[in-house]
Amino acid sequence: MARVPRSDFLSAVTNLAAEVYDFHERWGVEERLPDSAIERIRTRQPMLREEMRELDDEVITEDEIALAEEATDVAFVAIGHLAVLQELSLSAVETVVAKNAAKIDASHYINKVTGKSPGAPSQPSRRYAPSRAAGPGSVDPSPCSYSQS
Repeated sequence: MARVPRSDFLSAVTNLAAEVYDFHERWGVEERLPDSAIERIRTRQPMLREEMRELDDEVITEDEIALAEEATDVAFVAIGHLAVLQELSLSAVETVVAKNAAKIDASHYINKVTGKSPGAPSQPSRRYAPSRAAGPGSVDPSPCSYSQS
């Protein structure tokens, strides 16, 4: 599968985020939610879980078009979570972007089980300490090998 050009990907994701914003405005989503950020997300979590279940179903059916559409539905709802967090989301996005931009082979690796990039074994992330156990669920501490093409 060929990687899409960066500009095309950014355009598509920007379009998705713009539609989330417009959808929320059109339907008055934020106005109908509780004031508390925790309660706003708690109210929305069933929606995200439903979309994740639908994505899981498409993995089983192996329909790549439907899979892509369900992954986009997950992103739509997840971006909606950011929208309902209002100003909290702005600093959170900056924090997460900076955190992920700082991940390099020397400090992180790809967990072959989860596909995530926790801190290297010598410097575990503050929320996740990699398992040293051998067998299912163990972590391979080898550096990640993604290429920038």
